[in-house]
Amino acid sequence: MINGSYNGLYVLEEKIKQGSARVNVAKIEPVDNTFPNLSGGYITKADKTNADDPVAWTMSSYNGANDVTFIHEQPKPPDVTPEQDFYIHSEFEKLKSTLSYGNTSLENGYPSVIDIPSFINYMIKNELAANADAYQYSTYFHKDRNGKLRAGPIWDLNLTYGYDYMQKIIKQ
Repeated sequence: MINGSYNGLYVLEEKIKQGSARVNVAKIEPVDNTFPNLSGGYITKADKTNADDPVAWTMSSYNGANDVTFIHEQPKPPDVTPEQDFYIHSEFEKLKSTLSYGNTSLENGYPSVIDIPSFINYMIKNELAANADAYQYSTYFHKDRNGKLRAGPIWDLNLTYGYDYMQKIIKQ
């Protein structure tokens, strides 16, 4: 309402992207195919896809019910080299294998792969929000050069704080 007159609904949102005031990871270029530059900066999302989405890889979900689809966000899909794709995918595979074996070693277990505080913060925020999409959809991860895999930033809170539950009631 502006001066007592309805002028519609306006939504402002930002896209997740690399930058010092956004997701602070190094910009990775197509020529960055050897270490240390190959090690970052990546932004990867796990999300629902449609036929024209450039899927990077899939992994089975934590409950094994369905696959989780991963998409490169930074670098953009057309710019990702095979070496970069292999590297970031292998980081997720390393996390999966160290977790499935319960490897808590600081040298070669899951603490060597992920930034634990970022994952804890991510989980707490999603649990408090009762985010129906958390962990399999609308989930971002990022990895800076020479850094560990980090969870976040949180995105897509449209099915949170009871809204998903209310939608189910309304549809009945």
